[in-house]
Amino acid sequence: MSKASESPMLNDLFILKNGLPIFTRNECLYDNSRASEDQITMISGFLSAINSFARNVDSLGNMKEMKMEDVSFLFFKPPNDNNLLFVGASKGKDIQATVVEAMLQKISSAFIRRFPFITENKWDGETEIFKDFENILENIIHHNDSLNNPQDCIGGNISKFDASLIPYKRIKKTYERGIYDLFSSNDSKLVFQEIDGIKDLESIAENTEIPLPRVYSLCKSFIKMGLVLFKKSSD
Repeated sequence: MSKASESPMLNDLFILKNGLPIFTRNECLYDNSRASEDQITMISGFLSAINSFARNVDSLGNMKEMKMEDVSFLFFKPPNDNNLLFVGASKGKDIQATVVEAMLQKISSAFIRRFPFITENKWDGETEIFKDFENILENIIHHNDSLNNPQDCIGGNISKFDASLIPYKRIKKTYERGIYDLFSSNDSKLVFQEIDGIKDLESIAENTEIPLPRVYSLCKSFIKMGLVLFKKSSD
């Protein structure tokens, strides 16, 4: 399995609520510079307007993809909130739309799981709280190999880079007991129990006697759930 991508398929991300940006990732270069805050607001408004136009024309349906000269925008609307929209921007000619779409679905699930109030009309309009999502997003973007090679998570070898990653929990220890009820497999419980922010994936695999690719796959599932993040070994 390859190490974290140097050039991720997803460069920019716009998460819109009622047409307004509540979270953005701005890595694309437009005219050799990153978009300013005002430009991001303008881009977000444009994307929201395009999506609304397509949705309101019966024969068109929801917007799925829009291609510019060197940037492709892909749209994903979670089924449980009509006012929430995820738009990913990918720069380059060889963009795999299905991979980016799958990534957007994973991102939306993680975002809603981390901030469930966003779909319950309990949000107070403050956007600073969403900055906590940055680390979760980067882990999804840079450790997303399973979308390209699903079988890699089931068997075979993984790289030394991946084996040396150290998972650490994002939840307080007092909440862990309730988390175990979410896991359907004994492997999930064993691996999650071993995660202490010190042991790397290879050590966890040895301690639990669970194959390393399986441990890696489970940890990536924990990331999707917003429970765990990866950090690089200091060695």
